Amino acid sequence: MGMAVVALTDDQVKRVRAMKHHELVASAETQDLAVVVEASLRLHRATVFLNVILTALTIVLILLTAALVYTAEFSVPS
Repeated sequence: MGMAVVALTDDQVKRVRAMKHHELVASAETQDLAVVVEASLRLHRATVFLNVILTALTIVLILLTAALVYTAEFSVPS
């Protein structure tokens, strides 16, 4: 099969270059957006993880305080 040779005018060449440039910019913007979304998801996961840890520490502190109050009520002074 033979390949057809097409002669493009200067205007057509400029249009093709502009379209390619637009595609490259759009591709770069899409990649940048993907990076931002990935970083945002990582930050969200870290925030959720820290919230879980802080909640667990709060529960532990409440239980320790309750245990100290409970033992202090029944302690006999000497």
